[in-house]
Formats: sequence, C-alpha cells, structure tokens
Amino acid sequence: LKKTQMGISRFLSSFIITLAIFSILSMEILTDLNMEYLGETLTALLMGLVFSIFFVVLGERGGLNKILTQLLPIIPTVLCYIIIKSDIIEEYFFMGYWGIILALGCFTLCLLYSKNNEKTLIPHILKSIFFTTLVCGLLTLGIMICLWAIETLILNFDSDIYFVVALFIWIVIFANTFLAYLPKHDEGLVLPTLFNTIITKITLPIYIVLITILYIYLIKIVVTFNMPIGQINWFASFASLFFVFFAFCAKPYEDKLSRLFIKFSVYAIIPIVIMQLIAIYERVSAYGLTTPRIISLILVGISVIFAIVSLLNKKLHKVWWAVGVIILLFTLVPKINIIDMPKQSQINLLEKYLVKNNMLVDNKIVPNKDIEKYDKERITSAYDYLMYSA
Repeated sequence: LKKTQMGISRFLSSFIITLAIFSILSMEILTDLNMEYLGETLTALLMGLVFSIFFVVLGERGGLNKILTQLLPIIPTVLCYIIIKSDIIEEYFFMGYWGIILALGCFTLCLLYSKNNEKTLIPHILKSIFFTTLVCGLLTLGIMICLWAIETLILNFDSDIYFVVALFIWIVIFANTFLAYLPKHDEGLVLPTLFNTIITKITLPIYIVLITILYIYLIKIVVTFNMPIGQINWFASFASLFFVFFAFCAKPYEDKLSRLFIKFSVYAIIPIVIMQLIAIYERVSAYGLTTPRIISLILVGISVIFAIVSLLNKKLHKVWWAVGVIILLFTLVPKINIIDMPKQSQINLLEKYLVKNNMLVDNKIVPNKDIEKYDKERITSAYDYLMYSA
C-alpha cells in the first residue's frame, strides 16, 4: 500500500487520468445520460495516460521540473481529441495512434535503463505485470464474493455495481499499482526466485522445443526442395519475437541453459529468419504486400537488428530507440506506412494482371473469359484486398 501511494505521488497525472477514465465509464453504466463523445474522450485520455508516464520518466532522467512533467500530458490529450473530431480517416488515425503509443513505450524503456538495472529491467517489468494482475484478480474475486453475500443476505442492489467495482480495480488500482513498481533510473532491482523458475525452467525450454521444431521443418524443406506458402510465417514470427524476449529475460541468470542461450541463440535464429524471409518473399511475389506481411517484415527487421547488436556485444537496450523510430516511420509517414504501401502494391499487382490479360481499357475493367486460373486468382486476391481490407 505504501509503495502504491508513492507511485501515485510520482505519477500523479497518470492517477488523475485513470480516475477520469473510470468516472466516465461508471457514469455510462450507472446513468441514462447520452454520452455521445464517450469513445473519443476515452481514446484521448488513453493517449494522455501513455504520455504522462513518458513525461515523468523523461523528467526524472533529464532533471525537468516535476510540476511541468505532470502538466505536459494535457497537450497531447487535447491534440488527440481535436484530431479525432477532425475529418481524418479512421484507419489512418488508429494506425498513427497505436504507433505513437508503441513508440512511447519503447522510448520509456530506454529512459528507465541504467547500469544498475541493465540486466533486470525487462524481467522486473514482466514480474510487475504478473504480480499486479494476480493482486487485482484476487481482489476482484474477494470483493465480488462479499458483494454477492451482501446482495443475497442483507440488501438488494443494482447488478451494475459489480461492473463499477471491477472497473475501479482493473483501471485505477491495476494501472497505479503497476506504475508504482516502475523503477527510477538509478534504482537497483532484485528478481524473485519464482520468476527465475518460470523463465529458466519452464518458458525457455518450451521456446527451445519450438526452435527445434522449426529446424526439423527447415531440414524437411531442404530435403524436399519445397517451400509451402503461408505455413511457416507465424511460427517463425513467434520464434523471432521470443528471441528478443529471452535475450533480455535470460540475461540475469547464470544457470547453464541460460548461458548457452545467450551465447548461441543469435546464431540459431539466423537460419529461421532467412527461412521466414524466403517464405514472405514467395508470398509477396505471388500476392503482393498486405498489412500483415508488412508487419511481419518489420518484426523480422527488428529481430535482425537485435541479432546484429548481440553479435557485436553492444548494449541491447539501446536498440529500443531504433525500434521506436521504426514504428513511427511505418505508422506516421505517408506512402511507406503499413496502409499506403500495401494498398499501392495491390493496385500495381491488379493493374499488371489486368493489362496482361487485356482487361484494362481506358481505365475500365472489361471481362475476359479466356483468363488463366493463375492470373484470375491474383486479380481476385488484389481486388478483394482493395475492396475489403485496404
């Protein structure tokens, strides 16, 4: 409780925003008011919450005025609301919105790093999420049982109270308890034994099994000279993401498996990344770029960056700056973002096969009964993406 109080004092603006989010949602549940702008307000407040955390951490690292860091989130919150109310296309807004949130998360991680927590920061944050979830889960269960007992034995009340209590726990208490465990820049961290067991004895061996399965699949491809399209990508993506995860989480531990992973994992992941790139290339060559394929390529690129930095024995945490910038580039910059680039790719693909089959005359599509099945599939695929996904 004392730590949570200290966290609220440290992240005061974040606490106020979580209370505002809880209050708006509670009013929506408990009253009949027509809250027309509920979604827009909550969206802007969530952006303000992320910025409030970033500004506090930035202020601690850069020595900024504490009052200033608590007031600065007002600016992005208001700007976000103004943009929502403008004529911006919804898909582009949310692409940029989540891009900024993810990038701020990366930048905040970088600011939290120091010599004292270089090996333990990521595991500490994951432990804090797990602990906070457990506490809020038990708190929810206990209070719900008490409310049920009161309603059954003593006094009837509106069932909406259950939802309001759950909202308070999972918005106000969860967020502020988690923030209370975010370390200051120069704070040393100690990881519990339980987290060591989860990482080194459970999740890391499972990940190694996944890598082994992918290598068996790779051998099968080499032996048969056949690369099935669309089967490997997601598994390889998971392998790449968890490579980054364990590159940070296995660092604090000195057991044999963790040391071997840190030493050799970068070499083990390279063939899988190459296999994934070949699979993506075959898919893109046949059906063009799509938003999921662009995201896969970005994830591969991030994994490659982490692998290169690991090979050079540089500080891995500095890569988070690059990851944040990459996210901003592919969500905010026109023509190269994850919506515009696939859309143009599909337009080019559609035009290519229409022209090939003499189906595009004066910018109008004309039918062709003699079109080959292969070309028909490409045209249909591109058209469906442009109509329903782009």
